[in-house]
Amino acid sequence: MTRFALTIEYDGRPFMGWQRQSHGPSVQQAIEEAVTRITAETAPVHGAGRTDAGVHAIAMRAHVDIEKAIQPFRLMEALNAQLRPAPVAILACETVADDWHARFSCVGRAYEYRIVNRRAPLTWDKGLAWQFAKPLDAEAMHGAAQALVGRHDFTTFRSVHCQAQSAVKTLDRLSVSRHGDEIVIEAAARSRRLALDIALIDDPAEVPGLFGRALPVLGREDVAAYPGQPDELGAALALQSLAEATRCVLLGTASAIVTAPIAKAQLAAVGFEHPGQTEFFAEVCGMEADQAVMMLAGPSLRAVPLTVHCALSEVSGRLSQQLIERRARIVARALATDFGIAVPRLAVCGLNPHAGEGGRFGMHCSPRVHGRPTMRRWRCITTRRWCRSRRSISTRGSMSRLACRSCAPAPTMAPPSISRARGSPIPAR
Repeated sequence: MTRFALTIEYDGRPFMGWQRQSHGPSVQQAIEEAVTRITAETAPVHGAGRTDAGVHAIAMRAHVDIEKAIQPFRLMEALNAQLRPAPVAILACETVADDWHARFSCVGRAYEYRIVNRRAPLTWDKGLAWQFAKPLDAEAMHGAAQALVGRHDFTTFRSVHCQAQSAVKTLDRLSVSRHGDEIVIEAAARSRRLALDIALIDDPAEVPGLFGRALPVLGREDVAAYPGQPDELGAALALQSLAEATRCVLLGTASAIVTAPIAKAQLAAVGFEHPGQTEFFAEVCGMEADQAVMMLAGPSLRAVPLTVHCALSEVSGRLSQQLIERRARIVARALATDFGIAVPRLAVCGLNPHAGEGGRFGMHCSPRVHGRPTMRRWRCITTRRWCRSRRSISTRGSMSRLACRSCAPAPTMAPPSISRARGSPIPAR
């Protein structure tokens, strides 16, 4: 197996971006298909990063592992021949060490934005530059741009669809220069480097031996996993990783498990017998399923569903005063122990976040759940349920005002076991 590093240039207009997509062509897909036609191998191509739809690249770095014996120059020529007529070119190809990784070995990224500052329409540069007719002062633009250099909170510059966990970033260089009618804006930043080395592994069982020395990253070459495209091979690997991570925590060699959403239908096909990860963790820890809670934790808000992994039509039947009190005690304990919140404030409301799952837990939310009417309906049902027993599960706010018309007026105070005025802690029993 030989690892080849590629330097790639492409026109991004015909593509949905670098990363393979299910709804349109991508640069990654075009190169992978070219590799398959040349070598008869299914080899994933790993890029140094991703570009959005319509964004071009002058020198994108990537790597691919190939079993077939082939010289770098021959591979470059063959790829360019197979990629025609797509606007993708392999500028360079070289062999690299097995531990070189296009993403994890990347030390920086640079971006270029071009403005053609003239009144005449664009011809050669149409679609590749922005035309601006009024005269621009490049020197003044450069001076103003220096205020953005360094480490700042770029919240006001980010898209509403941005998936980055933090808007605090470091910009190393931002320059504006004029070259005749063309103004070039160049931005550069170093890639975030981890304190630990990256260790590519083939088997999750290798993880315990690397703790404290390196960050293990599963890099199975026979698995081409793409976000949003689950398959049974990837599901089996995810299940193996989950089991190994749980074993490490129970043995004390790891302190916590960080997981992501999983495709439950695919996991069920490879032998996962639990509705979700919550029930899986409860069983391996020797607990009943209702003794474990799923918590979505953010900087200022932690949310815990009262019911998980069930059809929406079953939610009202599963709700009970005992369930709410049991969940509230677990959450209060966790907030105090794990988050250091001595006096937690709890509010009870919500909708089952796992209804649906492609039919696995019912289709009652298909094709979609309309937020406000659905919330009003379920608030009404839960409030009526407890109005009849002369209790309320609401603390303050809108839920108390949404009692069913057939019930007595909604109470304004919650029982002490759920929440007290100003968020007093729930007493242990």
